[in-house]
Amino acid sequence: EAVNRNIGVAVILSAKSHDVIPDIDSYAKGRYAANIGVSTVKERSELSQVQINGRRAYRWTYLSTELIYEPDMYVCTIIEGPREIATISAWASPRDFDKHKDEILHLADGIVGF
Repeated sequence: EAVNRNIGVAVILSAKSHDVIPDIDSYAKGRYAANIGVSTVKERSELSQVQINGRRAYRWTYLSTELIYEPDMYVCTIIEGPREIATISAWASPRDFDKHKDEILHLADGIVGF
């Protein structure tokens, strides 16, 4: 019997140099605050400061109804590297998110070389 083991998870990674973003605290708090006013955001966690591979990071999750099909659960993680600050956004349907939450939350752990 064939079993589909694919999960519907999408990821976007962007990085900006410390010349552009000198302060991760202000940047993360600003991105989090900007997320408040988005009309499609229905539920949102608190902004939490975490350590990822010894680096300072911020993370929050939110439910968005931006797409017309079904809502998506997002995880936004902002990590400070020696040269750049990286933002990793990952999302999945609530069904896939709940089943694979640990993997989705730890996608940022594999980001290196920035």
